[in-house]
Amino acid sequence: MIIRPIQEKDLVPTRLLITAAIEAADIRDHAALPEQIDACNESALAQLNEPDANHAITLVCQMADEVIGTAQFNQDGEVKLFYVQPEWQRRGIGRALLAEMALNAQCLDITTLQVHSTLGAKLFFIEHGFRSQDSDFSEWLVADLTKWKIKYEATTTH
Repeated sequence: MIIRPIQEKDLVPTRLLITAAIEAADIRDHAALPEQIDACNESALAQLNEPDANHAITLVCQMADEVIGTAQFNQDGEVKLFYVQPEWQRRGIGRALLAEMALNAQCLDITTLQVHSTLGAKLFFIEHGFRSQDSDFSEWLVADLTKWKIKYEATTTH
């Protein structure tokens, strides 16, 4: 497994994995209507193709020649994209991608990561040190990288 910055050649396979992951997440969450899935997919693909002005980095996780995961965050520490190919989920890919993303964020002097996630993905982020910003268990989860670093530093690829 290799985690690295995205390249032009990765755009098409990354689009395909985002679409597959969004469709699989909808099946698990049983919440979104087809038009909501399309809107979510369109938004994610737009972010991949044209990152916002505050963009920091987009990573891909590659196994052999296959792109199996992607993550993107901005300079404010907001996780804009985080997807793993459905057949590769629950195999440590997300954990490794998250650890690499945290290390890259720390190198950019970003001290917290925040993510707005689906119900299914929320449990993954909570298991990996993210917490609700306020007591009403808001949709936004935050990880303090100054405390998070020690736990995951050994799993990064640097």
